[in-house]
Amino acid sequence: MDATRFTAADLADTGQWRLILHIDEGGMSGWLATATPGDIPPGALFGARWADRRDNILKEIENTVYDHPRVLDDYSTDIILATDRVMWVPESELEVDNAEETIYTALFPTLGGEAMADTLGPVPALFTSGAGLKAFIGRTFAGARVRCQMSLTAAAACTPSGRARVIIDIRQGKADMVIADRGDFKAGVSHDWGAPADIVYHLFQLLDVLAVDASGADILLAGDPATAQAVADILSALPSLPAVAIHDSSSMPLSVALCAAKGDLQIFKTFSKL
Repeated sequence: MDATRFTAADLADTGQWRLILHIDEGGMSGWLATATPGDIPPGALFGARWADRRDNILKEIENTVYDHPRVLDDYSTDIILATDRVMWVPESELEVDNAEETIYTALFPTLGGEAMADTLGPVPALFTSGAGLKAFIGRTFAGARVRCQMSLTAAAACTPSGRARVIIDIRQGKADMVIADRGDFKAGVSHDWGAPADIVYHLFQLLDVLAVDASGADILLAGDPATAQAVADILSALPSLPAVAIHDSSSMPLSVALCAAKGDLQIFKTFSKL
């Protein structure tokens, strides 16, 4: 469903829709998904890009929100943050009051007051994405569900399977990798990259550390389309090629599709040797 197909009446009936906002260091997009997952894909409301300002993105986010006031309507809202500032913790560690702050700031003392927790993935994630963002979300989108992008992809990778599964979501300068082996969560990390070969190197290094057989893995590439294709081309030249697929992120980020489907998106249904 394309945003141009929305009628004014559709948009006015906020009960029909869930608002999904996707934010990373370099931009933001807004989507409307049906309140109950179905055959209608999410429709784009807007997309905005800016220079990567990871330490001061709040102003850009505020300006984008106020440039698109429809997102302030009374929608049920999910906010997805794509960030490398993620810490995976045992669920038992979150049982004490203010645990996310205590644990997170033990390693990142400059980010006090900014930690958020996503407990809906296979392992709880503590994360943040810029100074002042947590308070802004609380003021502007009270009651919104704030999701860590890697929690969404980790949950997808951990769906029951007899194979290892890898999801690599590629954005400007960062590659977020989650790995599950036969449904068990193994790792969720972000790596810097300057060339597609860097992503392949980090992938096989991580698989080696985790003792996961690459030739028996399903690998899903998402994010920047050109880089995803370049990574797939490198993988296709390897003698023991894993099963590889590419999610078309030019139309919608993978995490938005997963969020809209409430985790029921069968992204590993079909794979082909590239």
